Amino acid sequence: MEGAIVLLVLMFIGILLVPIIIAVNTNNKINAMKSDIGQIKNYLRQLQQIVPTENIVQEPVLHQPPLVKEEVAPVETRAIPPDIKTEENVAEVPIPVVSEKTIPDEIYSEPIKIPIPETESIHEVVNKEEATAPVNTVPPSQKSVKKKTNFEQFIGEKLISIVGIAILVLGIFFTVKWAIDKKLINDAGKILIGLLSGTILIATAHRLSKNYRAFSSILAGGGIAVFYFSIYEAYQTYHLLPQTGAFAIMVLITLLAVIFSIFYDKKELAIIAIIGGFSTPFFVSNGSGNYQVLFSYMLILNVGMFCLAYFKKWNIINIVCYGFTILIFGVWTANEYDISKGHDHGGFLYVTFFFLVFFGMNIIYNLRYKQKFAGLEIGLLLSNSFFYLGLGLFFLKSIHNGSYQGVFTILLAAFNFVFAFLFFRRKTVDKNLIYLLIALVLTFLSLTGPIQLEGNYITLFWACEMVILYWLGIRSDISVIKNSSVVILILTLISLTMDWQNNYYMVQVNKYPFFFNKAFITGIIVISALFLKRKFVKLDTDDSLLWGILPVTFYRYAIDIILVIVMYNVGFLELQYQTDHTYRIPEFSKVIAWAYQYVFAAALLFVAIKKKTFNIQKIVAIISCFLLFLYIGANSSIANLRDLHVTTTLVGHLHAWHYLIPIAAMFLIVLLVQFVRPNYSQKTVPFKFAAWFLTTAFIYILSSEIIHIWIVSIHEPGFSKWDAQLKAIKIALPILWSISSLTLMIIGMRRKIKILRIISLSLFTLTILKLFIYDISNVTQGGKIAAFIILGVILLLVSFLYQKIKGLFIEEEDEQATKNGTL
Repeated sequence: MEGAIVLLVLMFIGILLVPIIIAVNTNNKINAMKSDIGQIKNYLRQLQQIVPTENIVQEPVLHQPPLVKEEVAPVETRAIPPDIKTEENVAEVPIPVVSEKTIPDEIYSEPIKIPIPETESIHEVVNKEEATAPVNTVPPSQKSVKKKTNFEQFIGEKLISIVGIAILVLGIFFTVKWAIDKKLINDAGKILIGLLSGTILIATAHRLSKNYRAFSSILAGGGIAVFYFSIYEAYQTYHLLPQTGAFAIMVLITLLAVIFSIFYDKKELAIIAIIGGFSTPFFVSNGSGNYQVLFSYMLILNVGMFCLAYFKKWNIINIVCYGFTILIFGVWTANEYDISKGHDHGGFLYVTFFFLVFFGMNIIYNLRYKQKFAGLEIGLLLSNSFFYLGLGLFFLKSIHNGSYQGVFTILLAAFNFVFAFLFFRRKTVDKNLIYLLIALVLTFLSLTGPIQLEGNYITLFWACEMVILYWLGIRSDISVIKNSSVVILILTLISLTMDWQNNYYMVQVNKYPFFFNKAFITGIIVISALFLKRKFVKLDTDDSLLWGILPVTFYRYAIDIILVIVMYNVGFLELQYQTDHTYRIPEFSKVIAWAYQYVFAAALLFVAIKKKTFNIQKIVAIISCFLLFLYIGANSSIANLRDLHVTTTLVGHLHAWHYLIPIAAMFLIVLLVQFVRPNYSQKTVPFKFAAWFLTTAFIYILSSEIIHIWIVSIHEPGFSKWDAQLKAIKIALPILWSISSLTLMIIGMRRKIKILRIISLSLFTLTILKLFIYDISNVTQGGKIAAFIILGVILLLVSFLYQKIKGLFIEEEDEQATKNGTL
């Protein structure tokens, strides 16, 4: 017991001794500085009595007129420049303004001599003045100029000193061990020797700090290490100290090491302090597993390093603290985490505190000295944010079944937004930090949807976010916000596709109502968001996005294409789902699907023509022509539904829906004609191709529909649809083709479109050949009479029209000859 008391007394004496020595030396230095400042003041007072200019040599004047005495001009005060002011010398020094009439006669005959105190030269005064001037406006990291490393100097000054102090510490250890083995000292004496050795090292380091700063810092580090080892042995091996006492003493040792690191301006001492500080809880641990004491101590230690980061730009300190904290916290979470003991609430609270401390630690110095953020600092900030996000979500998962996880991500986004807003208003803050914070805001906002919401709500959240972000990007002129909107657009489309898969193709208990269901409403909202974003993109004055990779013009066209695709799929999937689950007739579902294709294409081409954008019209026209070419497949689906209609009673009125297909297809042909006529000349290949293709498609659609109507109108129970179809082909088609030929001929003559007249004659020829080669056989007498009479009347009418307007062809030939002659 007496040994323990003696030990404690000696420890406190040793711990108090070092600050006292430091205080005495510091006081001596302050007194010396005051003396120097007083001498500088005396020197400046002497300067007030003479002209504050350089030595002036004046030629002697033989007859100098007497000077008229005048009052001395008032004293003008001039402030000493800030770079030479000291704490003692901050008052303005009056400098007299001297006129020529007040200069004594001696000035004209002798050079001006500035009296200098005998005790010190002007250079010494200037040197003292510079030495006492504070340099608070320059960051400590920028005070010294970086020099090239001298290998010999590194070995001689640093490496050897480090090895030497390590050997010295080991020597002290072996000396103590030898004394123990010889039983020369008791347990308390062992610890006392260690503390005295550490005190001697630190005292020696302080004594040598003025002239041997690097070497003294090594000695101080060795003394700190001896202190840690001694207290550890006193508690763990010899049980001379209670756990609380040993812990408190090690905290004081850590604080002492931090003070020394600032005093010597050596980050090595700070690293020793950090390693010792984080090792202390394990040195004095008794296995109780009290995580609150452990994390509170770690928090206090990190706050101390945060204060150190305010003065020193030592990124290695931030990394070491961050690494130790993540390691210890991660091991505890993996091995000791227990929900039944309330670790979820406590863990979330402490990880929040650690996040805030490291956030401030990584930005405080650069903000103070207006420095740029390097890649390492950006990486630490990102890592800190995402580690906090991951651990926070882990702990919140056990609190109210994770219902607060989305709120947590929103609050994390709000935290970064507040700092981004505050820093954005300050022009001196590095833009990289502002962009990083904005990116974190957007990231956490985007993660809120999938974390808190489910299914379609995620899509709705992202759709609204991509519009808001682009609008904010245009208003704030911050490119990273608009770039994030591009990424969110991609995520929205992916989420929408997943919603379609889950809503329309997964097994369901209850069928969705028509239109008023979450799948269709989600699609409509995404379409609305795309419309709004398309409007904002048109208002954007920038030329590119994604750091110059994506041109805005291309992005605008891409949004148009995406908008059309989404609109098409929203309507198509809804109609397909409703027809499949409501009527369960595959033939009807296929007819509705084909009808939707032609209606959508016609509506799209109509809008494109109204917008008068040739490139978009051309693309839609090509798609429409391809769709007309596929009318053969649509006609097959119509025939299947027709056969089902005439043979069963399952379809009923549903057969009438097939009329949407020919009507929409013919309207599409009319729109294509409106596109071709103003954009292409009659003699161009596109115009001729369009005339042949569209006329053929129109005739084919009418012919197919005539056949369907014929079969449906004459069907009877037990009848053969093939016989009815054959009669329609032999009787109805010649009449239809003849009327169509006549119509084409009239249009071609009135519009002076030669290609239509040629098509008309070709269709007449085909009709006549078909009539005499194929239709004449196996047709009733009434059918033959009707076909021949109608065809003969039409042919005579066409011949009459040719005779009546024959001047038209002469004019066209003359016009063509004139053009050829001109050419």
